[in-house]
Amino acid sequence: MRALRIQALEGVVSRDFIRYAVGCALDRSQAITLDGPGRARVDAVHRGEVGLAPEWVDGPLSPAKQRWVSACIAARANRTGVPVMLSMRSQASAQLAAGPEERGAFATREGAFWGNLFSDTPALYTCHVPDSLERARARGRSCATGHDTGAGVVGCGTLQRTGDCASACSAAGDPAMGYAACDGSTEVITTFLE
Repeated sequence: MRALRIQALEGVVSRDFIRYAVGCALDRSQAITLDGPGRARVDAVHRGEVGLAPEWVDGPLSPAKQRWVSACIAARANRTGVPVMLSMRSQASAQLAAGPEERGAFATREGAFWGNLFSDTPALYTCHVPDSLERARARGRSCATGHDTGAGVVGCGTLQRTGDCASACSAAGDPAMGYAACDGSTEVITTFLE
């Protein structure tokens, strides 16, 4: 909580984390308000978006909900900071279902994300779909694929790349929903691009 009040980079990163965590966990009817940093004390209101753990307002997240929120934060990460429209899907979560219109508009499977940022040893993982690598990078999405610097491929912050999703994940019963599990985790979010 101390870091949230710092105006320097540490505070910016902490506030971004809270914004993404709240967006992933809470639903659109929920919001939290935090005091702003420094003397200005401009309050920041963070609204829910996805609704993966709306019960967080009443108490701590269960380990499974921690993994869902973590996967969502990872799936929304973007190395360049440029907003990119994407579809986040999972057959195991009603909040991540995709209807025919969304499936049609976002048909390119990018990769999958899983892990737990709330554990004693926080870790996030990702894999990519090789056929979508160039398309994802062209849209500024390089967290699943890695960023090609010309001298090599580098990761995206704390996300640990595991390579091709075909080797790390098992497909969902409905292929349009992505992956059912990756490296033993069933709290997996598959991302799709336009």
